[in-house]
Amino acid sequence: MRHVLTLTALVALVALLGSPAGAGGDCCRDWYGYSPGYWKNHTDYWPHGVDPCDDVCDHLDCGPCDVTMLEALRARGGGMNALLRMGAAAYLNTMYRNDYVLEPWRVQLYFCRGVYWWNNDGNWEYWKNLLETWD
Repeated sequence: MRHVLTLTALVALVALLGSPAGAGGDCCRDWYGYSPGYWKNHTDYWPHGVDPCDDVCDHLDCGPCDVTMLEALRARGGGMNALLRMGAAAYLNTMYRNDYVLEPWRVQLYFCRGVYWWNNDGNWEYWKNLLETWD
């Protein structure tokens, strides 16, 4: 019975995340990326088009628009601060290398769903954990 549940969970996860091969047939999307701590301490390695002073909303399409990308990475604690850290790091990772496991649109989707559920007393942490898994 335990193997059936594990297989069921794996099938559900693949269905949720999609195939790692992606639509273009790229079979090498296996780079998990850098942590929020790496990005906050290495702003000189940020991808072209992303500035530490840019608002989170400029890149993640939602969230608190008065928080910069660097402030998001420096945010301490849980809740929205944890979601901000993971979202900013995941976005930087996806813009930094083509073989990151998530595409930019998927990072934006997960982050915005987390923000929505944070504002509506729902399971925002689920979306934060999805982003955190890949950092």
